[in-house]
Amino acid sequence: TTALELALQHDRAALVADLDDNLARMGRAQKARDWHGIAQLDQAFHQAIVDRCDNGYVRQAYQSIASKIGALRARLPAENERVAHCRDNHAAIVRLVRDANVGKAGAALAEHIRDTLSSYRAASELGDDAAAAHAHPRRRSARAVRSAA
Repeated sequence: TTALELALQHDRAALVADLDDNLARMGRAQKARDWHGIAQLDQAFHQAIVDRCDNGYVRQAYQSIASKIGALRARLPAENERVAHCRDNHAAIVRLVRDANVGKAGAALAEHIRDTLSSYRAASELGDDAAAAHAHPRRRSARAVRSAA
């Protein structure tokens, strides 16, 4: 959330443009059922926030864990419900960023990350089939993120 706060302070308009573009591309990938592309766009969404923060230390810290996050993301089952809720969460975050609501945007991003962490844990502890069955917490999280908007 530090990267998001810094990016909002540095160049909110450019951040909104980057995130809007990412959402549009994610929507096209979802329609095409391009699950691999969606995973890449999910990573790119978070990377755009870090890239726009204008802080080398934050960028370096994120880069040190980005490959680990990518490996965890690869363990998630590619299924439509999870993808839709991820995109919904991203859209809610972008609305808050557009409105310059730093506190709520940070809270929505933190909730999205916590939700994703629980999906990673389910995938690694229970295996891919069980993780797919545990996709329902994402539904609650998407609602929570939307309600923050």
